[in-house]
Amino acid sequence: MSIYILDRSRVQESLFLPYKLKPLNILGFVGGISPPAILPVPLQENTTTMSSSALTKPQMRGLLAKRLRFHLVGAILVSLGVAASYKFGVAERRKKAYADFYRNYDSKKDFEEMRKAGIFQSAK
Repeated sequence: MSIYILDRSRVQESLFLPYKLKPLNILGFVGGISPPAILPVPLQENTTTMSSSALTKPQMRGLLAKRLRFHLVGAILVSLGVAASYKFGVAERRKKAYADFYRNYDSKKDFEEMRKAGIFQSAK
C-alpha cells in the first residue's frame, strides 16, 4: 500500500470513504501547531479481540537463574577450549623443546666454553 501525504485543505471525506484520517505525527506537535499533513489509514471495522491464551506469558520467575545457567555452561566450555588449545599448542611444544635441548646437554662442557671465553671473573 502506498502512503500518501496530503495537504489538509485539499482533503475531502468523499475521497477517503474506506479510510480514517489520522494526522501524521513524526515530530509531534511543536509549539501547539499540528503537523500540516495527514496519513490515510485503513479502517479495521471487523476487529476481533485476541484471547489471553493466544499470547505466551513472559517468564517472570527464574529468568536470572536460567540465563546464568546458560552462560555458565558456555563460559565453562570456552575456558576448557582455551585451556586445551594452550596445553597442546604451547605447553607441549615447550616441554618437547626443553627435553630435546637437555637430552644432549653437557653442563661441564658448557662451563668450560664460557670460562675460556672470559665470562667468569672468579674462575680462570
